[in-house]
Amino acid sequence: MQVNTYINLFTYKQVGKIWANEQETLLKESKVEEVILNIKALTNYKVKGGQKLITHFENNKHRMDYKAY
Repeated sequence: MQVNTYINLFTYKQVGKIWANEQETLLKESKVEEVILNIKALTNYKVKGGQKLITHFENNKHRMDYKAY
């Protein structure tokens, strides 16, 4: 599951790409909790697949310590 999934939620694709790139940078810095909060703020739990993406990150955050790798 990728953060890029949410690019389509933005009216302007370029804004969505910028948001997705910011989330990927945060992931590379091992800031998974911040990404989860950003997804929650974006989706407000109502967007199809939003909770699924949040659950994926919460269940796998121990595997996402990319800065350590």
